[in-house]
Amino acid sequence: MYDLLEHQIIPAFYERNENGIPTRWVAHVRQSMARLTPQFSANRAVREYLEKYYLPAAKTYRAREANKGALADKIVDWQRVLREHWQSIAFGPVEVNSDSAGHEFTAEVCFHEALLHSITVELYADAATGGQPEQIQMQRRMRLKRAQNGYIFSARVSSDRPASDYTPRVIPWHPDANVPLETSEILWRHG
Repeated sequence: MYDLLEHQIIPAFYERNENGIPTRWVAHVRQSMARLTPQFSANRAVREYLEKYYLPAAKTYRAREANKGALADKIVDWQRVLREHWQSIAFGPVEVNSDSAGHEFTAEVCFHEALLHSITVELYADAATGGQPEQIQMQRRMRLKRAQNGYIFSARVSSDRPASDYTPRVIPWHPDANVPLETSEILWRHG
């Protein structure tokens, strides 16, 4: 980047024609504007907001207000159950078995039975090299014998990253809710 600036862009700015205009520099500016304007224009921003946010929000609103707000009532009930029972969630032991194919995580999680279909357990890893964070849903495998409301969850991830990059966590889940926008509870497994 510095080499490009030092040897091409800055000299082009100081090379002027008989009228004092840096024609090579102006050509670079015009070329950049022609290439980048579609990506950074107000039209693109409005279209992106419309497609990503406003239209989905309008669709969600219509679904929630249909049938006299039946879906909205269900989501409010779901949020109430989360508030009332979130503190009941506790992690038990977490084990990792690694081999050349990947890492197999198993986690014991106990919680109030009312939360059975209102939460999900996942492995989380921060973004690697500028990508998106990894969020891998763990599957509920079996009920624990020694705990009334405990379950074993498991997930397998590739060995592309070390097992230490991943942390189990519990987050709210509802098929028609927007998490974390509508509820921001989260429980991380520490240690």
